[in-house]
Amino acid sequence: MLLFYGEIMRTQWIGKNVDLTLLSERVKSFLSKEEFSKIAIKKTNGNYVISELPTNDRGGWRSQLVIKIKGEPKDFEVEFSFSGRGVASKIAGLATLFGVGGLVLRRIKSEEMLEALESGFWAYMDKTVEEVANSARTRA
Repeated sequence: MLLFYGEIMRTQWIGKNVDLTLLSERVKSFLSKEEFSKIAIKKTNGNYVISELPTNDRGGWRSQLVIKIKGEPKDFEVEFSFSGRGVASKIAGLATLFGVGGLVLRRIKSEEMLEALESGFWAYMDKTVEEVANSARTRA
C-alpha cells in the first residue's frame, strides 16, 4: 500500500519475511545505478536509514535523499523522502517577477526528474521485495 504523507512517500509490506539488511543493500545498489555516490547506511534499533547528498548534476539537485526501512522482517515499511521537494513550483510566480525564473525552471525540471526517480524506485522495491521474500532467518 503506497501512502503519501506530505513530503514523504511510504509503503508497507506484511508477511514477506524479508532480511532487512539485504533489502537495505539492494536499495544502496539501486541508488548507485542511478548515479548517486557516497551512500550511507545507518542501522539503529533494527531500522535502516539510507541517505546521500547527490553529487551528480541532474538539474542541480542540492537536497538530501533519504530512504528509511522500519519494522520487522514480516511487517516493515519503506519511506522515500527528498528535502526541498516542491519548493520551486510554490515560488515560481514570485521568482519570475524578480528575474530568477530561469533558476526556478531548472529546479522544476529537477523535481520532475525526482518524480521519475521515485516512480522507478517503487517499481524496483516491489520487484526486490518479491525476490528477497523469505530471506530472513527464523529464530528458534
